[in-house]
Amino acid sequence: MGAFTPVIFVAAFLASVTADVVCRVLTGETPVFAFRGCRLPSLNALPVALVVGAIAGFGGVLFNRCSSQASMASNGCDAGRRSRSVRWWVDCRFRRLEYIPK
Repeated sequence: MGAFTPVIFVAAFLASVTADVVCRVLTGETPVFAFRGCRLPSLNALPVALVVGAIAGFGGVLFNRCSSQASMASNGCDAGRRSRSVRWWVDCRFRRLEYIPK
């Protein structure tokens, strides 16, 4: 269950490309969402965009780390440990692979 094999990837990719080509032939090359009356932001908005992007990036890193810690804790690993050991991370991450039913 959940195996994402190359065959499934290729089938999904080809289905997506085919759907895109068919939609473009039937509806034309016009954009799906037309934004009329929108102006391009000036360069004065660039610092604000950089700050918002940095905050969003740090938020994404924080979410990823919290999600990873919660996942490892639910698998029985010591999520509170601050070890930077790659071996510890691999052992916790792939603990389920060690159990092979007979």
